[in-house]
Amino acid sequence: MVRFPAAATISVLLVGAAIALRAIGLGYGLPAVFNPDEVAIMSRALSFAKGTLNPENFLYPTFYFYVLFGWVGTYLGALWASGSVQSIAELQQVYFRDPTGIYLAGRSLSVVAGATTVVLVRSLGRRMIDGRTATAAAIFLAVAPLHVRDSHYVKHDVFATMLVVAAYLAVSRVWKGEPSGGRKTSAVVLAGAACGVAFSTHYYCIFLALPLSWAIVLAWRSRGWGAVLRHLVIAGVASAATFFLLSPFIALDPLTAWRDITANREIVVDRAVATGAFRPVWRYLQMLWQDAISPPIVGLGLIGALWMV
Repeated sequence: MVRFPAAATISVLLVGAAIALRAIGLGYGLPAVFNPDEVAIMSRALSFAKGTLNPENFLYPTFYFYVLFGWVGTYLGALWASGSVQSIAELQQVYFRDPTGIYLAGRSLSVVAGATTVVLVRSLGRRMIDGRTATAAAIFLAVAPLHVRDSHYVKHDVFATMLVVAAYLAVSRVWKGEPSGGRKTSAVVLAGAACGVAFSTHYYCIFLALPLSWAIVLAWRSRGWGAVLRHLVIAGVASAATFFLLSPFIALDPLTAWRDITANREIVVDRAVATGAFRPVWRYLQMLWQDAISPPIVGLGLIGALWMV
């Protein structure tokens, strides 16, 4: 009888549970789509089929749109290859005739991203603390109500969360251990690039610059502040290069990008001015306590954070 390692068995069970929870009800509402963000995001991704990769709108960076376009394009290619559609013209009408399959394909990308995040959280926990802590964290995320819910949408958030955790994993390679020449410098390049991938998915991922910078300080301050500054620059260049590689038209069409980014900022600032800068804090705390991962797990997390301090 073949015996699987315990770690592998746990990973398989976690991934299976994560996928099952996120796949149940994936077709809710279809062919009607009740989340307006899904329509806007899917329409933007499918617009690349016109022959240009310029989204002509930069309320979001473009990497997720490219991935979504390729993902849904693979589904449409499978329809064509299987003979389910008989012509290119018929293929083009699929979205307008019955978009169910297209939205199921798009939502399945979020399912895969959500399940992958569970695996990445476990890897991060094992690297940072230990196996038991890692498994507990992965279990909590696998069943987290907010993460499960948002994995049913064609939206950036779960995909961006996956990339944020992947970036944390890359950043941990910089911080853990003593600097050792090229190996550590290559870890800085990798971490900077990983942060750039996340930033190219959602602008708010720019805040990854904080843990990346702090990890570099911790890893290199024993070599002097010159070494710290040099590696901060290396990380910044790697991050920026990756960002523009994956969202190239932000650089190639800067006026449109600036218009959309500032318009988005004005919406956020106006909302903050109207309601008060800190008024939403209480609502966010309620969401974290009640919806994100449930009160008992939040409580355990607070205890763990205090213990680490």
